[in-house]
Amino acid sequence: MRPDMAPKMVDNFTKLCTGLKDGRGYKGSKIFRAKANDHILGGDFENDDGTGGHSAYEDKYFLAEQCPLKDHKGAIRMKGLERTIDGRCKVGSQFMIWVGDLEYKEYRYTLVFGQVVEGFNKLLEISRIKAVQKS
Repeated sequence: MRPDMAPKMVDNFTKLCTGLKDGRGYKGSKIFRAKANDHILGGDFENDDGTGGHSAYEDKYFLAEQCPLKDHKGAIRMKGLERTIDGRCKVGSQFMIWVGDLEYKEYRYTLVFGQVVEGFNKLLEISRIKAVQKS
């Protein structure tokens, strides 16, 4: 993770990984969407379907840093959930990990805050598992 480039996103992710005193956090949550050889999405610990989640802070969403890290295979990024009038993104707890060799769009700033350094093959396997839809 790159706290030097995206300190608030890294802090948010780290706090949710370890869990907050009020019970919010990633423990027990599921990967709610996966596309084979493309990406996995997780971090919706409220509904496990991409409709919920909450940042580690008081506000449900916070304004993400304008981070210069690029989207690429193995990148860990927050999922943008709201846009401000000036086009910046607000993020909460949902995150995405790119697992495929794709043609990534070039943006001046992204929501990337880190890179997978270990266990990437497991993430690739997860991306290939067929999800069971909630009824």
